[in-house]
Amino acid sequence: MSNESRAQLLKLGTARTYENDKRILEQGASNDHVVVVLRGTVKVVAYSEYGPTLLAIRVRGDLVGEQAGIDKNPRSASVIACGEVLVRTIALNELKRVPEVDVQVQRMVSERWRSSDQLRVDFFGRNARAKLARVLIEIATMGGWEAEPRWELKIPLKRAELGSLASMPPSTADKQMRQLIVDGLVAAEQQRITLLDTEALRLIADSH
Repeated sequence: MSNESRAQLLKLGTARTYENDKRILEQGASNDHVVVVLRGTVKVVAYSEYGPTLLAIRVRGDLVGEQAGIDKNPRSASVIACGEVLVRTIALNELKRVPEVDVQVQRMVSERWRSSDQLRVDFFGRNARAKLARVLIEIATMGGWEAEPRWELKIPLKRAELGSLASMPPSTADKQMRQLIVDGLVAAEQQRITLLDTEALRLIADSH
C-alpha cells in the first residue's frame, strides 16, 4: 500500500482508546467494521465450551476483524486489548474510498491463511520444547526483536495462552516453560516473560 493510500486510510473511521483487557471486537457480533491497530497490542481469542483459545497476536499496523467484514458472518473471535491500545474503527464500505485497500485486504487475508498453513507445516514433527521456543521467538519478533541476546516480551501472556499458540495443552506448555526457566533461557514473573538467551532459543525453535 502506498504512503498516500495509507494516509487516506488513517483518515477514515473513528479513533478510540481501549484500556487493558477491554474487548474491541466481540465474538458472535454481527457487524462489518474493521479495526486498524495504531498503538499497542491486541489478542485474538475464541471462546468455546472448553474455555478461551488464543488464536493470534496483532500489533501496530495490523488490521483485525476483516474476515467478518468480508463474509458477513458473525465474528468468530473476540479482539482484546493488551495494555492501553489505540485503534481506528472503519466501516467496510468506507474502505472503498481508498482504491488500493480492497486488493490489500484480500491479499492480507490470503497471506494469513498461507501463514497459518505454513505454521502447521513448521510444527509438524517438532517436539513441544521446539514449538514453545518458536512461539516465543515469533512473539519477540512482533515486538521488534532482531538480534538482541536478551528481550522482554511486552505482551502479558498466561502459559495456557502460550500453549494455544503452540498447539499444545496448558499442562504441557507449563512444563516446557518451567524447563526453559530452569535452563536459564527464560525468566517469568507472573505474566511478564523475558527471553534471556535468544540465540539458544532460536536454535531450539529450529530443532525437531
